Order: sequence, then C-alpha cells, then structure tokens
Amino acid sequence: IDSLFDDTNSFRVLGICGGIASGKSTIRAAFKEIGATVIDADKIGHAVYPFVYEKLADAFGEDVMEGSKADGGYTGVKRGALGPIVFGSKSEMQKLNDIMWPEIRIRIQQSLKERKNEGTTSMVVVEAAVLFEAGWEDLFDHIIVSAVDRDIAKIRLTERNKISEQDAVTRIDAQANNESRIAKADFVIWNNGTVEDLTKEVVKVHTAIQKMN
Repeated sequence: IDSLFDDTNSFRVLGICGGIASGKSTIRAAFKEIGATVIDADKIGHAVYPFVYEKLADAFGEDVMEGSKADGGYTGVKRGALGPIVFGSKSEMQKLNDIMWPEIRIRIQQSLKERKNEGTTSMVVVEAAVLFEAGWEDLFDHIIVSAVDRDIAKIRLTERNKISEQDAVTRIDAQANNESRIAKADFVIWNNGTVEDLTKEVVKVHTAIQKMN
C-alpha cells in the first residue's frame, strides 16, 4: 500500500483487535461517539463473498454453494455446509482465510484512501479481529488491543451466545491469548468492568493519540 501518512501527521489510522467477548465493537462505537470514522472489517468480509464464489467452489466444492456454475452461476454460500468444514480443520480454515483475507485487505486499503482523500476526518478506527493473524499491522499507525480476563469472557460468551460453558471455553481457547496480542499492541484497553469504564479508557487513548499529532 502507498503510505497514507507520509504527507501529514493529522490523519491517523487505528486498528482494534482482541479476543472474543473482549468488547471490540463497543470500543469502536465509543470512538465513533467522540468523532472518529469507523470501519468494520467483519462487514467488509461479508460483502466480499460474492466476489469469491468461484474460488470458494473450487476450494470446497459446489456442495457449499447456492446455485451452480452450470445453471448460470453461484448465488450464495451455504454457511451451514461451509462452517463445519472450516471449523473442524485448521488447514481448511486456512484455505478459507487465504481466499478471504487478501480481498478484505484490498477493500480496507481502498476505504482508508477514500477517507483520507475526503479530508473530513482526522482519525479512522478499523475493527479487525484477525488483524495480527492476517498480517495487517502495516495498515495502521497504532494498534489497540481490547483485553478481558478469561473468566469474564466465558461468562459474557455464555450469556450473549446462549452456549454452554464448555463451548465458550473451546471458542476462547481456539484464539490467541491476551499476552500474545498485548505484546504487539501500542495501546491496551482492559474491558473487565462496565461500558462506562470502557468508554473512559477509550477517551484516554484517544486523547493520548491526539497529543501525538
């Protein structure tokens, strides 16, 4: 990517990542409330699917697709068919990521350039749960990790997703831990308390970054 930042220090791009139930979306929303422009990489990911139907069919077979190539093309992805394949195998998940992540990255880059060229914002915040796993660190001026204690994450996940404690633990353990993310972070926001507590931490980080300009 051509540098977004060479000609001015007044345009900052922040990346937010963190584990499941750590409050990433709440942090993104708090930044929006105090004036930042926000981008949700997960939404971009969902929008990418129609552009990679052919690649998905080639990688996982037509059984995971709605429609068929012979009948005029694919019209969608059968999440119920693709999900068990990729969640049941690290190699299959990597195959999916290798298709999706480059496409998502391109669209994040495009969106950042558009925001900068518009000149209407000085800070863009991108929520990207897989920021480190996808190797997107170079897209950001600063990386913020949202962290939460394991036991609190487990409680939140069981209540939010209506799943068992064991299922919650399995999902938490399938991800990188707090320590590995924090080691790569510029800022860490702990989310063990209330939304009000979290918002105060966001304001502190926002103020610190603004002072860097």
